[in-house]
Amino acid sequence: MHVAFTFHQALFGYEAGHHLLSASLQMPSDVRHFLAGATDLSGSAPAEGFDTAYTGLPLGETNYYALFCTWLAPEMRRPGCVWSHVLLIELADLAELPDLGALRSAFRRPVSPNLDEYRTEVNFQLQSAAAPRLSSAVTATAGRMLAGLYLAPARPIVFLANAALKTENLVFALWSQQWPRLRRSFRFSTGSFADRGRSGDPFDLQVSPEVNRRSWQRKGEYLLVDSTSATDAALTADAPSWMCAAVDDLLAPDARGVRSFLRAYGTDVNDPRTAFARLAFVYERAVLRPNSNWMETLRSVGETFADPSEAILLKEWLVSPRELPDCEEELKHNLASTSFLLGPDGAKPYAGVSLGFSRLAQSLWPMAKSQVLSLLAELVRQQERPSATAFATAVASAAQPSDLRLISEERPELIPLFFLHRPELAFHVDAWRLPANTQWRIHEVLAGLSLDVKHWGEIMAAMLVAATNVAVRDVVEKAGPYAIESAFRWLDNTIAQERLPTDLWREALASPAANRLQIAELPSPATLALCAWFLQPEAARQLLSASRKDVVQLAQQPIQELPPPLRLHTAFLLVTLGLRAGDLEGVPLVARGFFPVYDALASNDYPSDSWRLLSPELPYLGFWKDWDRCEKLLQAVRKRLSPHMRLMSEMLLAAAISSEHREIVRRIATESSPAASNLDAGLS
Repeated sequence: MHVAFTFHQALFGYEAGHHLLSASLQMPSDVRHFLAGATDLSGSAPAEGFDTAYTGLPLGETNYYALFCTWLAPEMRRPGCVWSHVLLIELADLAELPDLGALRSAFRRPVSPNLDEYRTEVNFQLQSAAAPRLSSAVTATAGRMLAGLYLAPARPIVFLANAALKTENLVFALWSQQWPRLRRSFRFSTGSFADRGRSGDPFDLQVSPEVNRRSWQRKGEYLLVDSTSATDAALTADAPSWMCAAVDDLLAPDARGVRSFLRAYGTDVNDPRTAFARLAFVYERAVLRPNSNWMETLRSVGETFADPSEAILLKEWLVSPRELPDCEEELKHNLASTSFLLGPDGAKPYAGVSLGFSRLAQSLWPMAKSQVLSLLAELVRQQERPSATAFATAVASAAQPSDLRLISEERPELIPLFFLHRPELAFHVDAWRLPANTQWRIHEVLAGLSLDVKHWGEIMAAMLVAATNVAVRDVVEKAGPYAIESAFRWLDNTIAQERLPTDLWREALASPAANRLQIAELPSPATLALCAWFLQPEAARQLLSASRKDVVQLAQQPIQELPPPLRLHTAFLLVTLGLRAGDLEGVPLVARGFFPVYDALASNDYPSDSWRLLSPELPYLGFWKDWDRCEKLLQAVRKRLSPHMRLMSEMLLAAAISSEHREIVRRIATESSPAASNLDAGLS
């Protein structure tokens, strides 16, 4: 994989003093002056081993990091001269380079007085996207250098060596292991003969000749690291377990995801060098040992990054739900995260995290309803906290209406909490099939919320289908203009095939039904049939007539296409309206409902309200015959529709389904007017 980068460059060397000789960009004077000092020889060079050295440091107040190679220049007449070739690397590019050691191939020592090649930008091709691998032979040295850098992050580290080349690969590997923010603040040199940071910010790591040991020891402010020093041994004697993972990552970069972890979660930590050990500790605990006591892991991370504004990305990752191969471990892990976050004290360092209670609840609820309910029950007994409220809302959102029965049975005291945080649960029938006392508590919660009439209409529809009698009148009143439209949802439910709404619902919806009939005609025969059933008989007779278009459509549809519980009442309604009309418009209505009504009267099996609807249209037969309601119906048809008896008889004959029905049609026809009696032969 070839990735191209372009860098600015500069050359510093001796010409009546050490200063800038050539560059591909115009440098501000302060930057030029700073680099002139930084790129010069830092002290007296030893006889051998340090002819070439690399130094890296950030250029403050710019968007560049300066990496330069310094060569001793014995060919110059003035002793102590050096050449320094500087690459000015933009910070964005520095973050994208997996192998920072590869940059060494871009450096060129001057070979002629012509320095024009340093006046153009450097085009650099990265040959591989892989990070550098170290030999296992340097494992011990890598451990000592890691320990020095990250176990004593406040002190400048001086690594004593006989030659720069022996540590060069290791230094660049350490730099490549770092995440972008630590990289761009890292100050190092593979060849320091005196402290390069003495006149400015201290260096993190400097490699110095072994012969210079005493000069560093005299100052006492440096941590000297080598293969034999007592200080070095003290650092590594009790090395934490994360150090092994960090060393292994240098030998096989990112084989176990160490540097990917650092890169992902090192972006928002304070003091990056100090944070390396803390992040590596979290990696070792959370990634390499995820099945350990997870609440203790979260607590340790909270203590490690106590500032709520620090390591937010890391904390969010830690408390987010995990999908693990072992479902039991997944449940255990996510429950521990939830319990920890809801604790009163331990979660304070996580206060800056956007807590993923929604994802946690969605993960936990299907697998551990009882445990979640127990946790919620414990929370409601404590002082209210935002985290507890957020979790309760998340659980309510994850719960399904079918879960309400379980909640009611195991933790009935939590039912109001679910509806408080998710009132739309009341839009479902399951809510209104709970015990009556629980339903009253639900209604009490809903009544205290700012729900609009549409929401109350949804609630009313669910209650009507559930056939509950809890707070019926109040809910119908709150649904307002949406009440009757919501009631029509009853027609779409299987309950419409079994039974009618209760009398309490009928009484509560009578007024909305009357208002709806006064406003406009209804869209379907079924909605008209239901709306008419809600009405008191007197109101139905007053509001409906055979001339209404929706009534005509109702008469055109076979009664058998209506829900069974509505069929008989609709038949009585049609016969009533047809008799009231007493003209040609009434014939189809009477014909459609006649036989269901006649059969019901004959068997004495019909609702009293249906009789109250029809009876005012039937004649009085006298004291001794008035009990015969079938005869009263026949007489009413003969008298009211006598002028249209021929059509009436034909339509009744078409509706007859038995010989008994045909006999009734014959009686109506023969006992009516002489014109109708001419049908006798055909009816026979």
